[in-house]
Amino acid sequence: MIQIVQGDILQVDADAAVLSAHPTLIAGGGLSHVFHEAAGPELELAAKELGPIKPGEAVSTPGFQMRHKHVIHAVAPRFKFGGESEVELLRQTYRATISEAMRLGVRSIVVPSIGTGIYRWPLEVAVKVALQELGKCSLEQVIICTFEDEVLEAYQKLS
Repeated sequence: MIQIVQGDILQVDADAAVLSAHPTLIAGGGLSHVFHEAAGPELELAAKELGPIKPGEAVSTPGFQMRHKHVIHAVAPRFKFGGESEVELLRQTYRATISEAMRLGVRSIVVPSIGTGIYRWPLEVAVKVALQELGKCSLEQVIICTFEDEVLEAYQKLS
């Protein structure tokens, strides 16, 4: 079962937190900045060793100074035309995230709304993909954490 919450992803109790990352895995703005600030400089050093990665892929680092033991860095495709190949690549991003969580042996993950920020995925499409793919996950606890009211409403409406 998927739990949907609103608030600060860094305050949600889970073994691993998912970061919707840039392919280079270096610190950026928005949520990336928040993660890197909370984890400390070690996060960027560890991530640099693993990047770049392609859209649809995910890798992990320790959480360092964060409450989460692991950070799963997942790279979504940019929304351009919304064709089936783009949607499939977004699906693959979630599958890679789940696969990485399983490889780590975690029991719980907290996931943001991947791709709906600067990658411009329409909420309805991105939310449907997220709910479908995360719904297949066998982890004990899957938490989707949103910050904006509009995103929360989309998840609540479609779940």
